[in-house]
Amino acid sequence: MEAQTQQDLAPLHQEETKSEDTTNEEKLSKKQLKRRQKEVERKEYWQKQRKKEKEKRKLKKQKLKEQGLDVRKETSISTQRKRRKESEIEYGGNLVMDASFDTYHNDKDVRSLGNQVCQTVAANRGSLHPFHITITSYDGRLQAHIEKLSGWQTWKLNLQKNHYTEAFDKSKLVYLTSESKDTLTTLDKDKVYVIGALVDHNSQKGLTHRLATEAGIATARLPIDNFVEVKGRKVLAVNHVAEILMNYLETNDWKTALEKIVPKRRLDPRRGYTAPMNHDSDAEDGGDHAEGGHEDESEEVPEDGKEEKSENAN
Repeated sequence: MEAQTQQDLAPLHQEETKSEDTTNEEKLSKKQLKRRQKEVERKEYWQKQRKKEKEKRKLKKQKLKEQGLDVRKETSISTQRKRRKESEIEYGGNLVMDASFDTYHNDKDVRSLGNQVCQTVAANRGSLHPFHITITSYDGRLQAHIEKLSGWQTWKLNLQKNHYTEAFDKSKLVYLTSESKDTLTTLDKDKVYVIGALVDHNSQKGLTHRLATEAGIATARLPIDNFVEVKGRKVLAVNHVAEILMNYLETNDWKTALEKIVPKRRLDPRRGYTAPMNHDSDAEDGGDHAEGGHEDESEEVPEDGKEEKSENAN
């Protein structure tokens, strides 16, 4: 009898729950409902994309096997590097993302910055000489955003709530910012290079340079003017700045590194600069040269993560 009563009450409970959900949705504004719908669509999109990528990898392996080729030998250089053992890796030094700009960002900026972090992590895993990457001032909305991404715990990142000036020896710090008077000519493994994780929208010009200077931190800008002609402000996304440094460590050639990473539309064709066809830089434009810049970019993340840009240094 008691079991029957519980069964009779179950549909009533479900109806009450649905009623509560409906009431909650009615309380939301049109903007909030639209945002919620976008979040649902984004999740569905990435689930489909991951499924497609998985199928593509399976087909590729199958074709290689049919051709009698060794699947392991035919994997890309980047993939091979990602599978290296820790003992086989020669690190290129320390790279810091200064995430102390949460108050300057809206929610879209936070998602954009989170995507840049994802792309940086993915590129670092596939680089010849990866950096030890640290995010400082790691809290607030950026932390909440990153920790919603699946697999974020496996990323090779050092996450610190401390400000970068407290986490590292100040005498070793070099803040990359496009406003610096000093040009970066080479990379020193003993130095700690800092990228400002700031999505600036051109509204915070010189902020990272001013703050670094006030803190007594050395600054430098990427040698963009020496090797390529960039249209507009010399502002790149966090991931672009990081990838330029990674590519320089691999090639020891600033021109090659810059032309490969700087978005093609940002290069002045009159000077004959062209980005390699295998780098879809148009899809990833973003921040200030060592601050971080902004422009919506493709949502690409390392392995399991998924999500969007910021201000950085020249």
